[in-house]
Amino acid sequence: MQQQPYVDEQGKPVVPKDNTRLYKVLGIALLVLIFIIIIIIGTRNGAKNRKCVKLENLLESTARKYAEEQGIMPSIKGTSITIQADELFANGFLKQEEFQMKDNVCGGSIKFTKVEDEYIPTINVTNCDYCTTDTRYHDWSGEKEKKGSARIVDVIPYFNYVEKDTYYTEWTSYYSLEEIELYPFTDVKDERFPSIASDAKNVTIDVDTKMYYRYRDRQWMFYTDNGGSYSEFSSEQPSGYAYRDDNTRRTKECTPWSLDYPDKKDYRTIRDTYGYRWYYLDGKTKVYWNSGAYSPEQPNETYNMHEKEDVRMYCYEDDEWRWYNGARRDYSYYDSVMPDSYSYKDEGLTRYTDWYDWSTESKRNDSNSYYREEQSENRPRYRLKYDMYSFNKLEDSLSKEEFENVVGKTLQQIIDDPKYDLVVTYKYKTRKK
Repeated sequence: MQQQPYVDEQGKPVVPKDNTRLYKVLGIALLVLIFIIIIIIGTRNGAKNRKCVKLENLLESTARKYAEEQGIMPSIKGTSITIQADELFANGFLKQEEFQMKDNVCGGSIKFTKVEDEYIPTINVTNCDYCTTDTRYHDWSGEKEKKGSARIVDVIPYFNYVEKDTYYTEWTSYYSLEEIELYPFTDVKDERFPSIASDAKNVTIDVDTKMYYRYRDRQWMFYTDNGGSYSEFSSEQPSGYAYRDDNTRRTKECTPWSLDYPDKKDYRTIRDTYGYRWYYLDGKTKVYWNSGAYSPEQPNETYNMHEKEDVRMYCYEDDEWRWYNGARRDYSYYDSVMPDSYSYKDEGLTRYTDWYDWSTESKRNDSNSYYREEQSENRPRYRLKYDMYSFNKLEDSLSKEEFENVVGKTLQQIIDDPKYDLVVTYKYKTRKK
């Protein structure tokens, strides 16, 4: 049956208004209003949350600093200390005006529990309006195996103990200090150590040292004076001397490196190499050594870069001799001790032997100290020290109080006893918002 149209008082048909557009506008306005309310609530809650987090962080940081300066952080794994806010106020580590909500000074405590090599805080803020921990967070969860990411965490330690035996690997060879500097022993898994059981505990590197020595000798040429007169050392024939004694030849040290090619001489050996301009970076600015002078070697650790461009540089070594008139001296070969039949030592003709091999015995004494130079270094050798554990002595791990009652010893006594070691396992309770 077809619906009859509406009519007005005059009997004219009335066309109904289409309100669809109006409803859409009202719907959008309502959504915008809800969104604005959510933003306002979120902003307010965010500001509240930031205020609470700031107070919690302040309590933790000041309590940690206080405990560290007082030296009261627990040293035994699984043990803890609790620090009250009032204690921090009293000792000047925390100001009351910093730790308050409106005009009300907050209270609370923080517990630090040693878990392996770190301290896990358990925060409890009290009398602090909406930042009070009991107001801000839900009740504690049950015990869990993992800590998770919750803001408020409490550590529940359980204790057991084992018998232990300590073992050592074979010593390595003694290493020179140069070798150790290049390849130090810093890792118990270093391949230079013998392999040990995979379940070894408390593996550490044990070190022993022994003094090693090496020496070199200074030598001279000795001579017999046969009546001749001798000059000082000279590369060219000095005035007044007729002959050159070839037995007295010595070579001067190479001159400083230079860009200048030296004059050629019969008695001169010229050496060459490549030189560079050395610099370091100060930000993006190059700072050059010696105003940009060239050098074949890095001047020092600071100037650790050089330009790609190189130049040829030179130094030279000159031979020189003693020159003489009259009778020629009879020279010995180089020696540290004056040979028989020689009466004089030529101080200008001296040299050093190569360094002898390292030894564990010093070869320098009163009789040779005037010509023997000695070096020494305390060389290390290494081995692994480790423990092997028995199975747990107790069937079940216990709380601290239960453990000490059952075993009849404190945790510290177990740790101090070389026959035993403490085994600590951890469980965690959390509070979430």
